[in-house]
Amino acid sequence: KLLPEHELVRSIIAQRVRKKMSQKEIAAKAGVPQSTIARIENLSHGLPKLTTLKKIADALDSRLIIKLQAKKAG
Repeated sequence: KLLPEHELVRSIIAQRVRKKMSQKEIAAKAGVPQSTIARIENLSHGLPKLTTLKKIADALDSRLIIKLQAKKAG
């Protein structure tokens, strides 16, 4: 299973592709620089702030869901 960070990035990219939007279009709609979207998608500067993720989710007409889940025993 992928690390949570990779799962998050994969879901952002998948949603963007489904919406047929470029990084530039998402950035404009989210009010962030295109370079921010590129850094997030490449995981090149660590994890983004929750406020940035919320803006991206809104730009993709998506919900941001963050939760804690118990680890599986064993």
